[in-house]
Amino acid sequence: MAVSAKLDAVLDGLLRDLGGDGVGAILVRRDGLPVAQRFPPNIDTKTVAALSMLAAGALRRLGADSKLGDLEYALIHYTGYMAYLDYVTPDIALVAVVNRNANLGLLLLLADQYINQIKQAMSIQ
Repeated sequence: MAVSAKLDAVLDGLLRDLGGDGVGAILVRRDGLPVAQRFPPNIDTKTVAALSMLAAGALRRLGADSKLGDLEYALIHYTGYMAYLDYVTPDIALVAVVNRNANLGLLLLLADQYINQIKQAMSIQ
């Protein structure tokens, strides 16, 4: 199976395991280009990818410049949704969008598990 198909399958699994709360997931390079994505057509994935990484860069700089430390993950609450960003590698992030009332504990647990699966699919140990 090609790497892209493996990554698509991993993202599908994450959304399945989030139940009805998973809206979409995307893997994004540091430069804002998507690597793999699973979103409904009403969400502009190019915008999600580009602006997620722009925000992550600003949060990383905030941590470094203010001596708060390294960015581990970000959780952003919107009116109807939440966006979760976590790094798979220093150059690739997972962004998952879930319904606002999603179970945060489950999201964090699954993110850790699926980041490991993403690394395996990319042959990163």
